[in-house]
Amino acid sequence: MISTVKRLLKYIFYQPLVLFLTLLVYLLRPFVLIRFLPIVTHRIGHFVGNVEMYFCERDAGMHPKNSLDLVFYAGRNSCNKQLNVMWERVLKGYKLIHPPVLFSGILMRTQSYISKIPSMAVHIVKNSDSDDSRILRLQKVHLAFTDDEERKGREALKSFGLPDNAEFVCIFARDNAYLSTLFPKGNWGYHDYRDADIRNYMDAAVEMTRRGYYVFRMGAVMKTPLPKLNNPMIIDLPFSDKRNDFIDIYLWMKCRFCIASSAGPAVIPLVLRKPTVFVNWLPLPYITHWNDDNLFIPKRLFIRRLNRDASFLEQNLFEALSVNIGWRNSSEYYDTGLEFVENTPREILDVAIEMDDRLKGVHVTGQEDERLQAQFWGMITSLDETQVLGRKFRVGSKYLTDHRGRLG
Repeated sequence: MISTVKRLLKYIFYQPLVLFLTLLVYLLRPFVLIRFLPIVTHRIGHFVGNVEMYFCERDAGMHPKNSLDLVFYAGRNSCNKQLNVMWERVLKGYKLIHPPVLFSGILMRTQSYISKIPSMAVHIVKNSDSDDSRILRLQKVHLAFTDDEERKGREALKSFGLPDNAEFVCIFARDNAYLSTLFPKGNWGYHDYRDADIRNYMDAAVEMTRRGYYVFRMGAVMKTPLPKLNNPMIIDLPFSDKRNDFIDIYLWMKCRFCIASSAGPAVIPLVLRKPTVFVNWLPLPYITHWNDDNLFIPKRLFIRRLNRDASFLEQNLFEALSVNIGWRNSSEYYDTGLEFVENTPREILDVAIEMDDRLKGVHVTGQEDERLQAQFWGMITSLDETQVLGRKFRVGSKYLTDHRGRLG
């Protein structure tokens, strides 16, 4: 009863303001195009990816020159305060209106109301974290540290035992701990298909330390600590009392490369142009939405009824259909008789070595690998050529060779 009364009072308070702002935006349209851009602050992938893509698109001339954009936080909660600080600096350099958080409620309600009116669609900024237009590689990175922050970051690395100029790799495996902890009333099982077991990364982590890298396991809130390896060069950041919002962003932005499953934190190095290896990737068609020169290996789909793995074409067709009709739910896989099978420690190790060798310029790509890559991407392009045309994203060479039977 009390909650119903609160909602009614909010409606009575906000609705006249919403109607007034909507009318004002409409009347001013002949003179200035006012647009609404809410920034999602409670999910780090969107907080980094959507905003970076917006600024890249502005720099590329993809937004109306006469627009005046209202850029505001979609809520009071932030997943990372350091990002707030850094984006505030960027926002000051553009012709934008950035109202205080106090006004977020009325702006969100107005944006939601306007979005339901077809003739007002021009007042909503279409924004996502996907580089479908392939402009990311052509534009500058907008997030940057100040000199003081750079010094702070170097001191933080020393506190973890890294010597000066030491290179490091970031690893990340999604689980449901973050969302379950921050939003305990939510049912987050629908995204379980994106989860991965961090223990399967350990062979790759140890190999990276043999190659001279330190390794940081990333994540703000995680379910399971790393296995005890007695290796001081592997640092379990989520379970360290030195973890904070600043060091999270600093490590993602300064790593040599990262190895990650499909989840929001992995968007940070990806859109900030750091080399990225995606492992345990699902859904398969979504890999085409990202930038060049990265590697990935997907999870397998096992067809219970046929007692075999799905071919790449079968997997892509099923997942493309599921994405197009709004299925990105673990239950849809189960109900269709499919199981997802994680990448093995060996598969993750192989693709990590390939990325390091490629960055060092010692990886040799053979004709057979190129043939298999072309065959694989031919299956993806057959669905939507615009998504992958001219891309350089590659499947891990050893993985594709070992799974060549799924190309048929």
